[in-house]
Amino acid sequence: MFGKIVALILSLGIVACALLAVRQARIQAFHELTQTRLRIKRQDEQILLLRTDIAGLVTPEHVHEMAAAASSLKPIVDSPQLLTQPVLLFDDLGRVQPDTAVGSSRERATVR
Repeated sequence: MFGKIVALILSLGIVACALLAVRQARIQAFHELTQTRLRIKRQDEQILLLRTDIAGLVTPEHVHEMAAAASSLKPIVDSPQLLTQPVLLFDDLGRVQPDTAVGSSRERATVR
């Protein structure tokens, strides 16, 4: 009888230790997950700050200066026929907006 009680107490102790080990592993995993999420959040905030800095530094005038400095730029579209075709503008519902054809030869001549 005494041996059975000792075996029962030892088995309960082993089960309790295993349960504590599993619980500690879960707590550790959640801690690491939380730390990773916080690190990602900090990096996202840094990216947003850098994007705002870049957006503040890049102005249309600056882009025009950079494009003018790169004299080796060539048009993407080689066909002059594609450059003279009008481009239609659409509203949010996909309807063609009247009198908004962009891309006539006169308008393109002023853009260049």
